[in-house]
This record gives sequence, structure tokens and C-alpha cells, in this order.
Amino acid sequence: MERADQELILRVVEAYNRLLLAEKDREVAEQSVRTAQSILDQSKTRFESGLTIEADLLSAQVNLAERQQQLIRARNDAALALAQLDDAMGVPLSSAYQPQEALGERNAGLEDLPQLEQRAIENRPDLKRLDSEQAAQAKSTARATSRVEAQLMSAQRPAAPGVH
Repeated sequence: MERADQELILRVVEAYNRLLLAEKDREVAEQSVRTAQSILDQSKTRFESGLTIEADLLSAQVNLAERQQQLIRARNDAALALAQLDDAMGVPLSSAYQPQEALGERNAGLEDLPQLEQRAIENRPDLKRLDSEQAAQAKSTARATSRVEAQLMSAQRPAAPGVH
């Protein structure tokens, strides 16, 4: 697999995980709004019954407003994460899907780790490219060395008698 393909897969996986996290944050924010609304309702009832002061009611209203702002941010973050995933996958931004679950890890059979490491090293595109560059440099160096040796040999030959 080429390095560009590997980087693309990484971008998609990271975007997918960011979307999962953003969706969880949105769910938490929605629950937080429901909780704040419940607290506000209880505060209203207590205030109307004369059991609490108006400051408690105002505090509950402020808390609800903050939770609603948090929910707006969480929804925007989720929408942005979805757009980033769409972009990473190269699909239209108006795609109609939702993530289902976290990406699972495959069991790589770690009992054979040294062999897997060797295979990974052998298949790294950047190392293959470096190997081919080193081989090309070695050939170039060998040719240059041959030319220099040939020039040295011709320079060391004695001139033919009678030629000055």
C-alpha cells in the first residue's frame, strides 16, 4: 500500500473517530439541557410556593441558558465533524448517514510479532523508495569510481618512446 493510501485511510479513521466523539458530546449536551430544564421547573415550583428566593430561580435560568449554548456548540461540532468525514472520504457534504459504532481493532495475532514487524518494515513505501535511491546512488558511485580509475590508469601510463 502506498504512503498516500495509508495517509488517506488514517485521515478517514481519525475523522470518523472525531465524529463519534462529537456525537457523544452532543448526546451529553442534550441530556444536560434536559437536566437543567428539570432543575428550572423545580425551582419555579419552589419559588411559586415560597420555598426559595428568586435568586435560585434566576440561577436555574442562567444554568439552562448555558446548557443550551453548550448544546448549540455540540451540534455545530458534530455537523463539522460529519463534514470533515465526508471530505476525507470524498463524498458529497450532504450525505445522509450516521456513524454506528466505534471502529474495532482487528486481532493481528501478536504471538508472531517479530514476523509482523519484519513484514511491516519490508512493505513500508518510504523505505522501499530509500532503498531504490540508495541502489541508484551506489550504481552512480560505481560508475564514477570506474571513470576515475580509468583516468588514473591512463595518466600513469608512460608515454611512448619518441613522443614528447
